[in-house]
Amino acid sequence: MPSAPSSAPPLGETPAPPAVPAVAPTSSAPAPVPGAATVTRVADLLAQPVRAGIYLVDAYVVAHGGACPPCPPHALCSPCPPTTWSLADELEARAPGMWLDQQPPPVSAGGRYRLRVQATESPNHKNSFQVAAVITRLASPARGLSWDDGCDACLSHRIEWGGTGGHGPVRSYAVEPCKALTVNTVGLAQPRACTAHLACGPTLSAESLNRILTYSDLAAAFARAPAVLGRDLRGTDEPMLRITLDGKELLVGPDCQGAAGCASPPAGLAELANALNRAPVWTDDPACGVP
Repeated sequence: MPSAPSSAPPLGETPAPPAVPAVAPTSSAPAPVPGAATVTRVADLLAQPVRAGIYLVDAYVVAHGGACPPCPPHALCSPCPPTTWSLADELEARAPGMWLDQQPPPVSAGGRYRLRVQATESPNHKNSFQVAAVITRLASPARGLSWDDGCDACLSHRIEWGGTGGHGPVRSYAVEPCKALTVNTVGLAQPRACTAHLACGPTLSAESLNRILTYSDLAAAFARAPAVLGRDLRGTDEPMLRITLDGKELLVGPDCQGAAGCASPPAGLAELANALNRAPVWTDDPACGVP
């Protein structure tokens, strides 16, 4: 096996992270604003004080470290340093990097993505960043090294969901094969509707929905449609969740807790309801479905 370059640190020592170059504005673009639909560059985001919030960023995902030579026999070696992650406008070594404080959702290192990036204020008054959602893949890694990032997944069913009853406006969603999403909001003076596409992940995505839809108890539940599973809250102020899969509708309420004449939702349906009702619906349009 080839020997390590002479510049490599001695065994047991953790190499210092790559230096991040000083950042200069790349253009005269206005300061990025959290929550805006405008796509920003990493360099422009880092060129001025960053306000806490979520930004739309196009960037390469870069993995640093995480690999080290085997430990020689009878030697005492420290564990390999963990992989660290950053986002950059270019893959070249001197490109300004935005360091992430945790591993991002499934992505291909070296791939270019459109991301929703959350900036938070840390105790030492420096910004920390994490990837809230992978919206879409813009370019695959040049060397073909990749793993499943969920961006190629395609939903093969039509699924609709939304609340029924309760107070205030009601928002409903519909996903068509493959990832097209329609959001409707009623109960307002002016009802609203918009269309977008589901993000690659990490929460509600075509990949996660396809996985849940394979559950046999879920298929059995929809075979009973139309039906109410869980406590029937119709006629009260408590909302229920309506789920329609390929035209078959179920109303899902809380667990029956032993109530007579009540059938509790099976585990697969409960997981689907939880995913639809609680997971953020990230899309490629920040004005449509983003929490």
